[in-house]
Amino acid sequence: MAGNHQFSISKNFSYVGADTVDGLFEALEKFNNHPHLEAEIAAFAARTSTGATERAVNAVKQEMPGTTTASASASTGEVEVLTNQKGTRFTYGHPDAPDLARGGKFILMEGTGPKGNYKAWVDPSKGPKPVSPPDTPEDTRWIR
Repeated sequence: MAGNHQFSISKNFSYVGADTVDGLFEALEKFNNHPHLEAEIAAFAARTSTGATERAVNAVKQEMPGTTTASASASTGEVEVLTNQKGTRFTYGHPDAPDLARGGKFILMEGTGPKGNYKAWVDPSKGPKPVSPPDTPEDTRWIR
């Protein structure tokens, strides 16, 4: 639990704090030397992670092998471009992406089909990254 200290370090489920710098170093040393630290972290990870995300990502990679041409975190507003096995590019975090009605942003889909090149804003559930499907996916917005 977070305390009310002048100096502190907090990350995920850990909090170390003290009222002096020397006290903080002492508390950190005590924390790092705790005999059951690794076991406690492993137990916490086992309770909070079922591996579902990893399994979903691996399943998508097997079914739709592709490449990541640029990578960044969508949560920070940076652009990420993925290409599926058919060569269709999906751009996440595009600065011009319209808003979804349920929150979040559309992704840009670009590719070449029998009728030539195409571009559209699509619901993220239609892209290559695993996401929970919404109750009602947004309609595709074709770009001319």
